Amino acid sequence: MSDEKERVKRLEALQPLSGSGGGTGATGPTGPTGPTGATGAVAATGPTGPAGPGLFVFQPGGVAGGNVFTSWPALMTAVGAVQGVRVVLIDTTFAAATVPAGTWNLDNVQIVGGPTGFALTFASGAHITGRNFYFTNLTITIDGPGTVFTAVDFAELQFYFCTIQSTAAGLMSDAPIGTGMLILLSDNTIAGVGGTTVFSFESTGSPPPSAITLVAGSSLAANATTGAGDLAVSQGVECAIVSPQLAGMARTLLFLNASSGDNAAIVPVNTTATILCNVTVSLQPFQSVDIFAEACFEPLAGTANTVTLQVFDNITGLDVAVQDHTTTTGSSQVSITKINRSFSTGSHTFTLQATASGGTTGCQIGAHLARIAVRVYG
Repeated sequence: MSDEKERVKRLEALQPLSGSGGGTGATGPTGPTGPTGATGAVAATGPTGPAGPGLFVFQPGGVAGGNVFTSWPALMTAVGAVQGVRVVLIDTTFAAATVPAGTWNLDNVQIVGGPTGFALTFASGAHITGRNFYFTNLTITIDGPGTVFTAVDFAELQFYFCTIQSTAAGLMSDAPIGTGMLILLSDNTIAGVGGTTVFSFESTGSPPPSAITLVAGSSLAANATTGAGDLAVSQGVECAIVSPQLAGMARTLLFLNASSGDNAAIVPVNTTATILCNVTVSLQPFQSVDIFAEACFEPLAGTANTVTLQVFDNITGLDVAVQDHTTTTGSSQVSITKINRSFSTGSHTFTLQATASGGTTGCQIGAHLARIAVRVYG
């Protein structure tokens, strides 16, 4: 027993006594940064985000989703929910694009033909509303009867790289009495293909409340316009008006610029010069015309010249209107007015010519300072 106690005492003597804990020492300095690990594998590419809010695609027969619409009513709902500039791209890859019957707000909406399809048909009963319309790179067919757009006050329609045609007496636009309309045909646009009528003008006034402007190689085909309204038509020298007095137009007023670019027309002394200014009209039986022409002349060297302004008819070859005016230093305007002149039926081209005489040098016409207008009655 004593031996056992002795062993216990020896064991207890080998173990240190537990004292109270000391305070925690200060944190040591941060060790150096370890080496950068290897780059992980690239994850799969996520889906393409939605297109901007102003771009829409009309793709009949395709797959609807995102900004692609296969239904015109659904497209118009989406377009109407966006403010600012809206562009609708026409894609006929899978099926023809048709605007169905109904009333659709296309105010300040640009309709553009895409690289895979640029034909757009307005079905009978399809109507658009608004004041400003833009069509680009399209073959537009109005499948009437009926009128696609009818002005309620003043409206502007712009066509770029377009062909406009009609079937079944359908009209692209109409300007009723009390309204006005400006139509721009640009970049080789052709209106009234195949002799079809696409624009109607009923509103009258002086100056004319409606106008068609042709630029950059565009043309107004025969029978493209109709109505009893007053209409002003202007064209660049590279454009063509096949027959501006067209189906039913009783009062057509035409203005054409005299010169191209900034070049002035030169009229040598004692020489008759043809000014780049003419109007072609198609006259029906019992129709008559008013002719108005004017030009602003300047002497080449300050000497006095008597300028004779003349309007010629290509059918008779006769001078149908003459006005003399003496030009001294500075510019001088010469104008002609002939009322209710009768001509044979058919196409007539009236050309503006000028003669300078009496001075030592001739005259020049300032750029875009000559015009000729013809109003047709009957």
